This record gives sequence, structure tokens and C-alpha cells, in this order.
Amino acid sequence: MSACRSFVIILLSLLVSLTEVLLSRNVYDNEIVIRILGGSEVAQLLAMEMGYTYRGHVHGFPDTYLLTPQEEEYPSHKKRGLDLTKRLTKDARVLWADPQEVKQRQKRDFREDLLSELPLFRVKRMSDESKFLKKPFRPKLNRLFNDELWTQEWYLQDTRTRPDLPKLDLNVLPVYKAGITGKGVRVSILDDGIEHIHDDLKDNYDPDISWDCNEDDSDPLPRYEPTRQNSHGTRCAGEVAEIRTNETK
Repeated sequence: MSACRSFVIILLSLLVSLTEVLLSRNVYDNEIVIRILGGSEVAQLLAMEMGYTYRGHVHGFPDTYLLTPQEEEYPSHKKRGLDLTKRLTKDARVLWADPQEVKQRQKRDFREDLLSELPLFRVKRMSDESKFLKKPFRPKLNRLFNDELWTQEWYLQDTRTRPDLPKLDLNVLPVYKAGITGKGVRVSILDDGIEHIHDDLKDNYDPDISWDCNEDDSDPLPRYEPTRQNSHGTRCAGEVAEIRTNETK
């Protein structure tokens, strides 16, 4: 019986140690979001009383504000971060407080693990192609605009050369032909920024519905890097609002 108890104690100790290791992986930023009734004046008073810096209202959320500790180094591990949050939640004025956790985001890219399945893709594609050998596939490319890249813009029109390939366009041409141009429609795209000074975009750019959530300002220009990895938002904006027929000044 004694041996069994020792085993249980050791097992529980291992589980506790493993839990502590897993919890220690949570890394928190130096920002805490709180919800408090009474407006910004109450939030600023609370921050001053408890040793926080008031950073302003969180856009789009009522009674929600951003605070940062006035300590030189904010604790990045979970336990200390939760201790600071408990100080806020014990105050009767605070509805809830949430320390902002650092998340590592990876952009979508080519998946190397799919290479192992290439033979299966090849066999399936060959069997699918055999169905269409007797019916030549000639897509009709509509040249609606004076754009030297129009035939490559697969997201605006169907540029497939074989019917077994997936149809990827956004069904834009039927909408154009129906006389729907999007005039008066305002679109916001949550992405990695927009190069709104580009000649193809600047005339249709709407600053009133644009915001840089990272820098917390009204200029969403992307961070330029040699890899051009922050260009996706600009490309999406081009699909929605670029000027037609290369009418750049």
C-alpha cells in the first residue's frame, strides 16, 4: 500500500510539473484590456490609483479601455501576469480584465507536407482528364479593360485551360455585365496594410473607414520589407477598388 501511495504522489508531482511547464509557455504583452462602467474619466482615475497608464478607449467596444503597468518590465510569464489582472478584477468598478497574450502568427504559404501526396494527385488528375479528351476546352477571355495583365488576373475572370482545374475566379464579369459597378459601396479589408498612395488605388481610397490597428493611427500603409510579404492587403484592395483601363495620371 505504501508503494502505491508513493507512486500516486510521484505521478501527481509529475503532472503538476508538466502543468507548470505548459502554463509557462503563455507569454503576455504589457497591455491589459478592461471593461469598466462610468466612461473614460473613471477608467483614467482607476489607472492612476492602481499604478497603470491609461492608453485610451478600445475602438469598437463600449466601456472598454487599454491599460499598461507603470513598471519598467512587465512580467511575461503567466503567474505574475494573472496576479496583476487579479488586482484589477478585485475592484468593484471593473467588470472584467484581460491581459493580452502574445500570439505567434504564420502567414499562409506552400505546404511542403503535400509533396508526399503528389503521386496520388497525378493519378487522380490523369483519370479526370480522360473524361474531357473528346471535348476541347477553350475558355473565353473577355478583354474588358485596357490592362496588359488582364489575361493573368484569374481572380476576376476564368482563365482555366482545362475544365478539370478548379474554378477560382470571383464571378466578377457577370456582375459587370449586369451593370453593377460597386459605386457607392464602401469596403474595409482586415489585412496586412494597403498602399493607398498607389496610382491604381488612391482615387478610390476611403480614409474614413481605414485604420492601422498595429500602430493605432489612421495611416494603414504596410511595413515595407525586402520579401514584400506585406503586400496581400494591397492586392486585395486592387481586386475591389482599382481604377479601370490603366487610367493613371
